[in-house]
Amino acid sequence: MLEKGATSGRLFDSSKAGGRIMMLSDRNVKITQRGADLVEEHVRRFNPVGSAELKML
Repeated sequence: MLEKGATSGRLFDSSKAGGRIMMLSDRNVKITQRGADLVEEHVRRFNPVGSAELKML
């Protein structure tokens, strides 16, 4: 079942969203290779992967 994103307004399949929505803070962020790998894995799910998505990497 598709749901409407609260911020983006886009429709998405919540069963494929990767888990519950969490309210995270940008304070005290620690950038790690594991985190970068998770971002890349997430971005590669978009089909097709466009230049805007690749800029996130």
